[in-house]
Amino acid sequence: MTLSQRLEKIKENWIAIIISLVAATFLYFYYQINQLQTTSLYVPLTVESDGSLLLVNNIPQTVKITVKGKQEEISKISDRDITAYLNLNYFYEPGKYNVPINLKLSTVAERMNPLEIKIKPETLDLQLEKKTIEYVPVSPQLIGTVASGYEISSIEVEPKNVRIVGPYSAVTHTTEIETNAVDVSNITEDTEFDSYFVNKNKRKQLNVFPLF
Repeated sequence: MTLSQRLEKIKENWIAIIISLVAATFLYFYYQINQLQTTSLYVPLTVESDGSLLLVNNIPQTVKITVKGKQEEISKISDRDITAYLNLNYFYEPGKYNVPINLKLSTVAERMNPLEIKIKPETLDLQLEKKTIEYVPVSPQLIGTVASGYEISSIEVEPKNVRIVGPYSAVTHTTEIETNAVDVSNITEDTEFDSYFVNKNKRKQLNVFPLF
C-alpha cells in the first residue's frame, strides 16, 4: 500500500480514529482518578497580623482540609504538612471584611503530584478594630462578713491600676478590672490576700498587664 493510499484510508476513517483517541484518553484519566485516595484533616487556624488591627469576632480554632492524591503518598501526609492562616496585614482600616483562608504546604506536600486540596470554610467574615490601650483601676471583690463587732475600715489593692490592650470597642467599654472574690469571713485583724484578675470580656479580647 502506497503512502497516498494510506493517507486516503486515514481520511476515510478519521472519525473513528478521533473517537478511539478520545475514548482512550478518557479511560486513562478515569483509571488515574480511581487510583486517588481522599483523606480529611483538621488543621489549626492561625492569624498573621502586625498588631495594628485586632479581631473583634471569634474564629474557629480549626478548619477542615480535604486532601486527594495517590494512595501511597496520601498516607504520609498529616496536619503538620498544612498550615491554615488568615493574613490581616493587607487591611489598614477598621471594618468588616470577607477574608480568605490561606494555606502553606510543607516540602513533603509540595512534592506530591497529583494533589488536590479543598478547605472548608474557604473564607471568614471578620470585624477588625484598631488596637487600643487604656489604663483602668483594679476593683477588689469581697464576699463574706467580718467577725462580730468588726468592720472593714479600708481596702488597699496592689497594683491599683492595670493596662488593658485589645480591640477599640472592648477597651472603651471596660472601666475597671475586678479581682476574684476574696472571702473576708470572720477576720479580726489586718489581713493580706492573694488574688487574680477576672477578665469578664466574654470573648477574651482583653489582655491585662499589672502596673507595679
